[in-house]
Amino acid sequence: MSGGAMEAAHARRVGRRAATDTPALMELWLASWRATYADIDFDARLEWFKARLAALETGGALTLCLYEGAPTFLAGFVVIHPETGWLDQLCVHPNCFGAGAARALIEAARQASPDGIRLDVNADNTRARRFYEREGFSLVALEPSAAQVEPLSFWNGVRIVRRMENKISPIFSVLPPGIGGFRTGDKA
Repeated sequence: MSGGAMEAAHARRVGRRAATDTPALMELWLASWRATYADIDFDARLEWFKARLAALETGGALTLCLYEGAPTFLAGFVVIHPETGWLDQLCVHPNCFGAGAARALIEAARQASPDGIRLDVNADNTRARRFYEREGFSLVALEPSAAQVEPLSFWNGVRIVRRMENKISPIFSVLPPGIGGFRTGDKA
């Protein structure tokens, strides 16, 4: 590991979101999604995200933030429900793409939810799909969607379908061996 990479690794810290992180977290969410889907107006979706985050946290989800550097900045965050294993959001600042931030956040999510993780991803989000595959998530199936892009589902043990804005979204999952699952068509 080079000196600069070692310094960056030592300067990383994952912690629970503080109220003071909210403005930076909203900006990071926008920047991450803008970099991924430049043709979608995520500014128009920001109020939805604020309400979604509040509902998830009220329901028991944790928002874990990845802080890097000196001075410290918010490099990414993950929203994970420790009891259900539902990972609703994983966002990394575009300046940190490819630098191990997502891996650090997945590791934090695995620690928060040791019984397994489930999440969804859009089929055309190649960067995310490849990342989850490298991290041990596996393909389940394509799910029908009213969206323009057909989503992919990944799993290893349990299949769940998440509905958002009346659309079916895909799932990635990693669970310990021996845990039973749902058949196609079953709903969580």
